[in-house]
Amino acid sequence: MSMKKLKKIKSKYLFITKSGFISIFLLLLCFSCNSNSVENEHPSNIIGQWKLVKVETTFMNRTTYDLSQFNIVYDFEITNILTVSSDTEHPQMGLDTGTHSYSIIKPNEQESFWTMKIANIYAIHRFIEKGLIIDLSPLDGPIYCFDKIN
Repeated sequence: MSMKKLKKIKSKYLFITKSGFISIFLLLLCFSCNSNSVENEHPSNIIGQWKLVKVETTFMNRTTYDLSQFNIVYDFEITNILTVSSDTEHPQMGLDTGTHSYSIIKPNEQESFWTMKIANIYAIHRFIEKGLIIDLSPLDGPIYCFDKIN
């Protein structure tokens, strides 16, 4: 075999090896990234102050309470402490004023939603434009609607 043919074969295999390596690298990169955009936006976007503006009851006598005239604030801290403050004792304000522990639970393979645990209460939550929904309706509880204030 001539030296010219040997160099040609060597460069061909080198090209295949390089392109194969690049293909495998890109394939591994794609599989290692989670395509679930919800996970990528969470949980740091819950940190901050949220004003409770509306509560919707879902079990029997469905009612919507407008709480926007009150100053009911849920302050989620990065240390997993939730501080609730209020200028009213409205019966639909949710949690009592004071501090509560909270945690965020990632969805498993069968779920597409995040769960929040506040004290010993589990709730589905989701983000909407400039707002947060804490949904207890699967447990016949209310749906709490918040606006981000800080």
